[in-house]
Amino acid sequence: MAKKKQRSRYEQVRLILEKAQGKDCPDYDGYHRFWDRPYEEFISMKLYGIPMFVLGENPNEQPPSHSCCHSSAQPVAKSTTAATTTGDPEASGLIRGLKGKFPFDGTQFPKLLWSAEREVSAPDIQLIADWIADGCPQEDTTDSLDQVERQQLATGKATFGVCTATTNQKRRSNGHLAQRKNVEELSESELNCYRDALRIVKSRPEQDRRSFAYWGRVHGNSCQHGWEKFLPWHRCQMYEMEQLLMDEDESVALHYWQWSNKHYLDPDTGDYFIPEAYQLWITEEAISKLEARDFPSDLADVLRKHTDKPFQTLDDLCYAAFYPSKKLDYYAVIKPWKQQFYDLLEDINPLWYPYRYPMKTNYDPKRYPTPLRTLRDFHHHYPTRTDIEQILATRSFQQFGGGDAYNESFGVLDMDPHNTIHIWSGGYNPNYDPNDPLEPKYGDMLNNLTAGFDPIFYAHHANVDRMWYKWQVKHPGLTPDGGNSVLVPFNYLVGETYNIHRFGYEYVRSGHYMQGNKELGIRKLKTDKVNVSHTALEHHEKAEVKLINVTQPNQSLFVKVFLNLDSPEPGDRDKHPDHYVGSFVLFGHGQCIGSSGHCDPPGRRRVGDVRERHHNTPWNYRLDATQCVSKLIEQGEKDFHVNLLVQDTDGEALTDLLRMEALSLDFID
Repeated sequence: MAKKKQRSRYEQVRLILEKAQGKDCPDYDGYHRFWDRPYEEFISMKLYGIPMFVLGENPNEQPPSHSCCHSSAQPVAKSTTAATTTGDPEASGLIRGLKGKFPFDGTQFPKLLWSAEREVSAPDIQLIADWIADGCPQEDTTDSLDQVERQQLATGKATFGVCTATTNQKRRSNGHLAQRKNVEELSESELNCYRDALRIVKSRPEQDRRSFAYWGRVHGNSCQHGWEKFLPWHRCQMYEMEQLLMDEDESVALHYWQWSNKHYLDPDTGDYFIPEAYQLWITEEAISKLEARDFPSDLADVLRKHTDKPFQTLDDLCYAAFYPSKKLDYYAVIKPWKQQFYDLLEDINPLWYPYRYPMKTNYDPKRYPTPLRTLRDFHHHYPTRTDIEQILATRSFQQFGGGDAYNESFGVLDMDPHNTIHIWSGGYNPNYDPNDPLEPKYGDMLNNLTAGFDPIFYAHHANVDRMWYKWQVKHPGLTPDGGNSVLVPFNYLVGETYNIHRFGYEYVRSGHYMQGNKELGIRKLKTDKVNVSHTALEHHEKAEVKLINVTQPNQSLFVKVFLNLDSPEPGDRDKHPDHYVGSFVLFGHGQCIGSSGHCDPPGRRRVGDVRERHHNTPWNYRLDATQCVSKLIEQGEKDFHVNLLVQDTDGEALTDLLRMEALSLDFID
């Protein structure tokens, strides 16, 4: 049986108008059922002097003087090449009439269609508008299914996909805040982009201001500890490094290491460990390169049994590979090739660092005959979740972040966990050799002068910065003294560091970004499942739905947000309360009183434009989804998708729809 031919959009438009009009049809300025007129006559029709279709780029006619100015395009004389022209739906009389806009708002004419059996629905108006925007083609030059898909997206019958690329690339390209995520939630793509940018920065000589080593020296020479500038100063250091990495790849942002999470505790040994992203692994390619440099083949074959396995230190790798072979001097066997090991392992994973020796609770005396210092020997304990909760409950900045210039004192965040993690992650080198510069006594993170040379420094301090941000949210208005003090060597004042959004970032455990389309009017919306990790579900403190860059509509709208509720209806807030996140009202702009362009949503602000924000600047809406997520998890849900329902505020039919650039579902810890 032959496949039924897909209707063109032109045919769909005619059918929509015919079904809405019904049996009775008024005169329509002598055109009667004007959609049944020949194609050329139809698209050039004027209803009492008002062009029904505004086509072309070089106008010969003006729109009505009181038209709402949501586009700067203007009408032209009738065209015989409509299929190759563009159109302006918002200036076209048909769209204005179907939406009840001037002059079809009752001031001169009633709303279209006249004497109709029913109103044209908002999705159908959108289909007609899209057809006009494409120049009113008689035969679609593109697959009509594209338009069908638009209709399905706008009514929740098709899903908006979750961004699978590095999400910060999409966010930054749309002018949104970058997200600093928990390192455990980064995708492989996000980690690889970060590593690639870091390789470039680390490859530069230390005299180069754009090098990793340069900023390591900045920390060693100028960092502030033990008083109130500690947190502002390090926020600037983090920002400078983030910008440096962004210069190589705009998708990159810093991430944080949430050391207090029980995930980092080995229950069998009682030892803590660093994130796997910062550990080493050896590859077949690296082993072959070692063999080419005269590394013994028998040792290489032993190493091959351990390829692609994570280890915290080179000592751990050698112990796993060589100690079972009765080589009690398991680490000494690589000594002639130690620098080659360092170079190859750092190239494989530039987040690993050879001068990092995380401390253990106990050291095996068979493995280490000489007693080694543990964290307890430094009179510190590894920070726990309870410690963090107590620190965040502190009610003065002096106690939390440090004393002022007249009363210098460590804040509790600076002492433990900040100092403790530096000591623990730097650690004591079990293979210390005073005669070997490759085997220093302590790891670099333990020493203030060298800490900035270890890449994990930035993951550690991003978490310290996150702690300050969380404390700021809990205790608004509490800031260090000396807001006008300069933070040397940065060009920032202390008071300029209080708002992280000013620096272009926010903190989330995991973020899930769905790209929208601000030209697509939405009545209902459904996203794909976001594929949230089990760790984010287990450890998050807050969940949040965010609608990003929402365009102000002409008509006020009521927007309800749900999770995991397909095709929500007006009464579903009461029928399915566990799925309900929240709602908000979009305050309508109303009929525009300006000339063409007065109410167009603004584009990006020009450099040097210091005027007030445009009155139609798009908004962001945040809704707390924590309770909703918790209830659904209790019911066995393991993943989530977002659903929206858009309604008129007064119960009348929708004449305008929700338009936005993107939305996200974020989990925050």
